[in-house]
Amino acid sequence: MLQNGSFMEFLCRHCEEAATGRMYRVLSAEDGIVLLDMVVCRSCYDQARQLGLDGEEIKLDQKSRKQLPVVRSITETAHQY
Repeated sequence: MLQNGSFMEFLCRHCEEAATGRMYRVLSAEDGIVLLDMVVCRSCYDQARQLGLDGEEIKLDQKSRKQLPVVRSITETAHQY
């Protein structure tokens, strides 16, 4: 994720497109087991809500930034090993 001025640029974990603007967390759990927990763009968030999944806008502050999953490209990950 990159911060450019007043907006964030990030990779949507559902459509895998670079997105700017607000980030949303989509959650799904069954019997106390988390089945889905991903950071998505507005369009994918809207789709998830239509499917009945829980979600919320991610409010960014210093504490929540540390809790977000680190997003790395496949090429960055491959070069580490």
